[in-house]
Amino acid sequence: MISGFYGDETRWFVGVVVNHTPPEWFEGRVKVMTSGATVLGIFADGTDSQIPIIIGSFPKIEYLSQNQVKKRVDDTTEKVKQIGTHEEFEYILSWEELFLELKNSNRNIDSVIVHWTDSHTNKDLDAKEIDYIAKKNGFDKGIGYHYIIRRDGSLQKGRPLNEVGEHASGYDQTSIGIAFVGGINAPIGTPNPKRFVGVASINRTQFNTFDTFLSAFFKVFPDGTAVGHNDISENIDPGFNVPQYCKSIFRRL
Repeated sequence: MISGFYGDETRWFVGVVVNHTPPEWFEGRVKVMTSGATVLGIFADGTDSQIPIIIGSFPKIEYLSQNQVKKRVDDTTEKVKQIGTHEEFEYILSWEELFLELKNSNRNIDSVIVHWTDSHTNKDLDAKEIDYIAKKNGFDKGIGYHYIIRRDGSLQKGRPLNEVGEHASGYDQTSIGIAFVGGINAPIGTPNPKRFVGVASINRTQFNTFDTFLSAFFKVFPDGTAVGHNDISENIDPGFNVPQYCKSIFRRL
């Protein structure tokens, strides 16, 4: 995180690399802090930037023409606009916080529909990445899920709860969409990964978070139901029988 340094779309800075593995749409770039080793870059996502984009560094220096620099700035700025700042992609830190968010929703909610992201075990997607992929695939409003259960069990917000999701055609209007990050129980690059598609890709920590989510959901919506995407469509996610799971854990459908 960069603190005490503010930038705009053209400000240059000196910083030290703190992350060599940025999100997949920023390949070849790194995240920096403003101290130490010399790095040239721009703040491409507005003032109080947290993700400066590197376009040149020492000892390898790119000598760009003014037009090339302008094009890179314009291209990067447009990409950031598509991704967005997404301050809403925060994390739920407690049962009480989740309970209040569900209770204060102004939507008519009667169900939760459970999905997975169809991703490998070493691909820990977050809401921001899913949002970018959704927009890239033509979903103008971005991420369609309201919540994401990441590989470490953290619960991240997706589309605002008070907005109708886009995750289960015909059921979006009155449902909450939640997705496990998983689906393929093998790392990226595994031959014939379809062999490893299944619930084994979801770890125990994720299920613990799922149980917490359902506990709050049923507390706020005592007549609500929980189903899998596989219960209402041809899809197989989330790889297990959600109604049966709810019956065994919460003694209800």
